[in-house]
This record gives sequence, C-alpha cells and structure tokens, in this order.
Amino acid sequence: MNKIKYIGMAARMVPDKLHDLLIDIIFFNRFFFIKNNIKILFAGDGILLKSLQEKIKSKKLQEIIILNGRLKEDDLIKWFKKLDIYIHLSKDETTSTSILQAMSMSLPIIASKIGGNKNLVKSIDSINNMILVNNEESRIYEKIKFLILNKNIRKKMSNVSRKVVVKYFSCETMYQNYQKFF
Repeated sequence: MNKIKYIGMAARMVPDKLHDLLIDIIFFNRFFFIKNNIKILFAGDGILLKSLQEKIKSKKLQEIIILNGRLKEDDLIKWFKKLDIYIHLSKDETTSTSILQAMSMSLPIIASKIGGNKNLVKSIDSINNMILVNNEESRIYEKIKFLILNKNIRKKMSNVSRKVVVKYFSCETMYQNYQKFF
C-alpha cells in the first residue's frame, strides 16, 4: 500500500472556517482519498466541533478524517511536520497565522482565494508557495488531486514556501516594514 499522505487544516471550528466544505469534498471523492491513502487532520476546536464530529460520523469518514483537537505549541509543530500538504479554507482572512506556520514548516499550501491570503502568495523562480482557489468543491478537489499526484510540484512548492516566509515574513523583515510604515 502507498505511504500515508497527510493533509491538514489548523483552524478554529467556527462558521467562517470551512471544515464542512472540506468534509463534503472528501465524502464525494472518498474513493480517491482511500485509493491514495490520504488522511485529513483537523487541529483546533470551537463551537462547531460537535457538529463536525457528527457530520464525519454520519458520512462514515472516521477512517479518513482525524480530529486532533486543540494542540499545544510543541504538539502543533509535530502535527505540521507530519503533513504533506496544508489546506486552509475559509470565508474571510486577514493574515492567517496557520498559513504562516505552514509556510515556516516548508509545506505546499492550498488556501481560499480571499482577503489576506492573497497577500501571502509569493513566487520564487516562477514557483508559487501557495495555490489560491475559490471556495468551490470541484476547484478545491482539483487542486488537492493535482498536488497529491505531483510529488515533484509539492516538493518545489515546499522549498519555496520556506524561502518565502523567511524572506517576506520573518520578524526582522516585518519589523523593518513596520518601521517604514510609521
């Protein structure tokens, strides 16, 4: 059997985050996820935790989707290290700490094409660190499938992701940018 591939989303389980959309994508494409030995890991908690647990159970996706709960910092680092792809679906964002964390862990990222996420996309040597996608099931699934089936692209995006976070979003760079602003 193929090595397990992990896709993760770390976010509060609240209405503006789209865990439920990802659950639906997995349900309608579950044979692809099963065939390719893909597990989805959710880190976080919130007011929708119970309803998400029920939805996962009612769709019989407990073998594919794992709820890790709210993780302490050390555990979150281990969680990110386990991932092959980071996904972040939401209705709105300013600057997502979770996406920046995923970038710092050298992960290729799929994120909703909204708000502040657009400001986090950078390119080095014509390769982007992130794929932005509209919050449409078919589009998101297309991008997940593309990254799962293209290990070489995942690897290139991973390398760029880390370089981007160091170059554009390090403490030093952000401090210098704020100094210029003020």
